[in-house]
Amino acid sequence: MRFFFSWRSWSICFQIIGPEIMRHKTNATSNDPLLDMVERGDLELLMRAVPASLLGHIMQLNRLPRYHNRLDAILLAVRIEELRSLENGRAANFR
Repeated sequence: MRFFFSWRSWSICFQIIGPEIMRHKTNATSNDPLLDMVERGDLELLMRAVPASLLGHIMQLNRLPRYHNRLDAILLAVRIEELRSLENGRAANFR
């Protein structure tokens, strides 16, 4: 079952879990080169994007000169969904 959150819910969830995800992203031992390619601000934008428009946001970012079509849009969308599921699981533990 899929739950859709309001922007406020995502914002609160990201405030709780976001720093940990960003720590993971900036960790030197990170083994995910795809996430390492994405700038921190862009990753935050993608984490807050509505799931139905996530792929479109990734494709827009991919056209920017800093990425120059180097992002694997489908794989990145899967990674973002995996991070979201981690957030949802951990956010449930805070209740």
